[in-house]
Amino acid sequence: IVVLFQKNISIDEIADRLDLSDKEIVNNLILAIDNEIDVDMSSHVSESKYEEILDLVEENPNVSAAKARDELGPILEYNLFKVALAKAKNELEYN
Repeated sequence: IVVLFQKNISIDEIADRLDLSDKEIVNNLILAIDNEIDVDMSSHVSESKYEEILDLVEENPNVSAAKARDELGPILEYNLFKVALAKAKNELEYN
């Protein structure tokens, strides 16, 4: 799943290819991030959008995806946003 994601394949397309739900793909990507597997977001999320998410997580490390999305607005598709948020939280936790 991580390899497909890093090849700029969307979460929806990965789900279709693997006959899984979008939620299963998101959960697997978040699990990979939580297990310190580097999930490169650069093909899906611009640096400026990722920085917005990082800044929010620095201010509120325990922010939920729904609350973060409310604060930042629809800067990304929600499933992609959840993965980016998990990566930002992980990055800040280990730096």
